[in-house]
Amino acid sequence: MRTTCLLAAVLLASAATVRAQDAAPAAVPTAAPATSGAPEVAPVPPPTGSTGSIDIGLRDTSISGDPSHIERYRDLRDGLVAGQITFEQRGEGWLFQGNATRPGYDDQRFNAAFRAGGKVKMLFRWDQVPLNVSGVTMSPYTVDSSGAYRIADSLQHSIQTGLLPASAVTSVAQGVALSARRDTANFTLIYTPIAELNATVNLRETHRTGNQAFGASFGFSNAVEIPAPIDTHTTDVTTAIEYANHVGMLRVAYDGSWFDQGIASVVWDNPLTLTDAASSTGYSTGTAGSQGRAALPPSNTMQGVTTAGALKLAGNTRLSANVTLGEWRQNAALLPATINTSVPTIPLPRSTTDGDARTTAQNYVATSQPSQYLWLHAAYRSYDYDNRTPVFQSSQIVVLDQTVSAGEASTPYSYKRQTMDVDAALLPVPLTSFRVGYTREIDDHTYRIFDRTTEETYRSSIDLGAGTRVLVRGIIERSHRIGSHLDEELLADLGEQPSLQHYDVADRDRDRATGLLQITASKYFGVSASAAMGKDDYFNSGMGLRNNDNYVYTVSADASAGKVFDGTVSWSHERYTALQNSRTANPGTPQVTDPTRDWSIDSSDLTDTWSANAMVRPTSRLDMRIAYDYVRASAAYVYGVPDNSTIPALVQLPTIHNERHTATADVRIKLTRNLGFGVFYWYEKYTVADFAFAPATVGQLSTTGGLFLGDVFLPYTANSGAVRLIVSW
Repeated sequence: MRTTCLLAAVLLASAATVRAQDAAPAAVPTAAPATSGAPEVAPVPPPTGSTGSIDIGLRDTSISGDPSHIERYRDLRDGLVAGQITFEQRGEGWLFQGNATRPGYDDQRFNAAFRAGGKVKMLFRWDQVPLNVSGVTMSPYTVDSSGAYRIADSLQHSIQTGLLPASAVTSVAQGVALSARRDTANFTLIYTPIAELNATVNLRETHRTGNQAFGASFGFSNAVEIPAPIDTHTTDVTTAIEYANHVGMLRVAYDGSWFDQGIASVVWDNPLTLTDAASSTGYSTGTAGSQGRAALPPSNTMQGVTTAGALKLAGNTRLSANVTLGEWRQNAALLPATINTSVPTIPLPRSTTDGDARTTAQNYVATSQPSQYLWLHAAYRSYDYDNRTPVFQSSQIVVLDQTVSAGEASTPYSYKRQTMDVDAALLPVPLTSFRVGYTREIDDHTYRIFDRTTEETYRSSIDLGAGTRVLVRGIIERSHRIGSHLDEELLADLGEQPSLQHYDVADRDRDRATGLLQITASKYFGVSASAAMGKDDYFNSGMGLRNNDNYVYTVSADASAGKVFDGTVSWSHERYTALQNSRTANPGTPQVTDPTRDWSIDSSDLTDTWSANAMVRPTSRLDMRIAYDYVRASAAYVYGVPDNSTIPALVQLPTIHNERHTATADVRIKLTRNLGFGVFYWYEKYTVADFAFAPATVGQLSTTGGLFLGDVFLPYTANSGAVRLIVSW
């Protein structure tokens, strides 16, 4: 009887539940608790199949001036171009995605990604980046079968004997573009067997080819430029295993890098001389050796092992640390002391570099927020570069393949940097904080004018927020660097002024200040303004860099109207000034201490940048984007001398000016669900007046005491347009 009543109650309850579900709106199904015995609702699998798109069009570009400057890192060839191709294939438990950008062009790029079950992720990237330096350069050199840069013997002989002037070498010059290309392949594998554990392997291969301007001088009166070859491979490998949960993290990693130089050295003819000779002053005139030789960056390796960990503690405290042990090796074969056959053979102390350096990097950080009103931070970092390369002591050296001089010992430079940071912040109310901090940095050097430099930095900042509408931020920083045990004897050995302090280790005071104001008037409009000031004072440097000041101001405004409009306008002004002192003096003469031979250069660099961009989408089918950038810059270098100067009058340099206008417009119309049409236009104009790279300065290949490639800065105007068809499926 009890069983019958219980069964009837269950049936009545079930019927009531059904009636209630019929009367009530449908609810989102949820999984029942495990104790209820009801089956769980299975997740809906994502749809399978493929999707993709192709953005293809015709491009036409016109450029007046040297196209290398506008095509510095890109390829703007005319014709059919596939701007973007995308493809996605989704299966049960796996996903493949790929895209190609400008395939077939010098700036092409390919990406692919594969994910399987949330445990395996594979990424691949192929990237080509061109580097076009100049398309108007010329050189009289040709490359022979051994890779050496040669000038016809008859021309060298005629110049050496005075039958032809040095400028005659330009009669055989031919055009040679200064350009290079970097191809990079990158593969990454990430395996996550469980949520807390993942293993990563990353492999990157980089290949650079092309040429570059190379200083191949024979002396003060025979400066030479050649288009030196580039052929290098770099292989980088990173592997890591990381375990992380809510308590902390532990990571072990290996990094390796192998740089392979395909061309160990370059050889080039002396344009003024056909036959070798030995001379005690040959490098002054550049007429002793018939050819020169120089090594290119040698093959080398770097390997390192890193251990890292983090731990969460009570009181919102977190500790983290990482230690990396590295080894750098370079053991390339050394070139003979000279290629000049008139110089007696000079034995080398060893045949290879035997370069060996060990590095130790450490980083320890502790952060804590014991209460909502207080935040604390402390960190210690150190980097130890231990150069174990044996000292190279040669009895004699040959200067510029011209002149034999007394040998000197090499200086295997080592250093250790230690940095300690402490910071504290008070958070009295939301969106407001007051912060102070201190940093002490100690650098120990070998073979530098200071054995040690110590820099102390004090900083403070304030953040004030008025709700979410107004944000004010201010930062002030003051640092003082001082060196220990100045080695004036080393400066004298180098033929430098005793009051010269190398700027990277010189005694210095540095002041920095930054202010930011951000106002969000509404979700549709906001403005911001910032200002930054920096001042470096090298207070104990009589010569060299004395001071360096910079000022940056920026104003910007943003406007939005939901999905219909987005726009930004901005202006920034940058100013950099510096003062350097020098003295024209021959080492070992009374000129070294003669202040009437002083001179200075006061430099000032100004840059103004205006930018504006907007996105307009009046309908769901029409998308318009426009942008305009204008950059105006100038640089002035003013020479100064004392009233009682005894050096020849200095000729003031003209001010450098350059301007760049860039405008783009991109319009896309969605014709159907899978078909779109687009028009793109790009305008760029560049004007320049730079005495260092002006045609009058280096445009002539042969000048008094120099043979150049003619790499000049030229103004240009470019117009590039494309019509595009966008198909998706």
